[in-house]
Amino acid sequence: MTKRILLRSKPEAVGIDEFRASELADARALLATTPRGSLAVSLARTSVEDHTAVGLRPRPSRFHAAWCSWDLALREPEPGPAVAAGAAWLVEEFVAWDHDLTGADGEPTPGVKQLSLVAKRPGIGADEFEAHYRHHVEVARVHQAGICRYVQNVVRAPLGPAGAAMDVFAISELWFATTDDMRDRYYTGPGAKQIVADDVAAFLDPAATTSMITTETILRR
Repeated sequence: MTKRILLRSKPEAVGIDEFRASELADARALLATTPRGSLAVSLARTSVEDHTAVGLRPRPSRFHAAWCSWDLALREPEPGPAVAAGAAWLVEEFVAWDHDLTGADGEPTPGVKQLSLVAKRPGIGADEFEAHYRHHVEVARVHQAGICRYVQNVVRAPLGPAGAAMDVFAISELWFATTDDMRDRYYTGPGAKQIVADDVAAFLDPAATTSMITTETILRR
C-alpha cells in the first residue's frame, strides 16, 4: 500500500508542549475540511532514557513529528510559526505483523512507537537493500518479540528537495504495547541483541540511521 510520510521539526524558539499542541491542532483542522483520508500523527518523546534503555544512541533530534497519510489527496498544511520545515517521502508500506492497539480516534495510541529513518549500507544496491530489509522481518519476529506491530516502509520517491537530500531508503515503525515492553522486551533472550545487530549490518548504515521514540495519535482511520 502506498502512503506518504512527512516529518516536521520544532523551531528552537518553540517549546515542545506548544509544538505538540500545534501539530494536533493542525491535523484536526485539516481533517475538518477533508471528508476522507486516514491520518496518524506521531510526536517525539524527549526522554533520553527511552533511547538508551534499548541501545539507541540519543542524538539531537532533527525531527519532532511524523505525519502518515494513506490518501494521497490529503495534503498536510504548510508549516506555521510553531513548525519548521520538514522532509517527506512517498513509501510502499508492508505490514510485517499487526496488533489491534485499542484506542479511539483522536486519542493517543496505548504504548510507544519507534520510528527509524533507515540509511542503506554503502556498497550495496537498492534491490539488495530491499531484499535484506524484507528478510529482517523473520529475524525480528523471533528475536524482538516485544514488538507488537511492525511496519516497513520502502522509500519510492522523495517529495521535495529536503527528502531527496537525505540518505533514507526506508522508514521502520515499531510499536510496543507499553513502555515496559519496549525497555524490557526489546530483545528476546540471551544473544538476541547480537543476532539482530549482525542481521541489520547486512543492509543498514548505523552511523547514518536515526530513530525517535514517539507517541502516536490516529486522527482518522
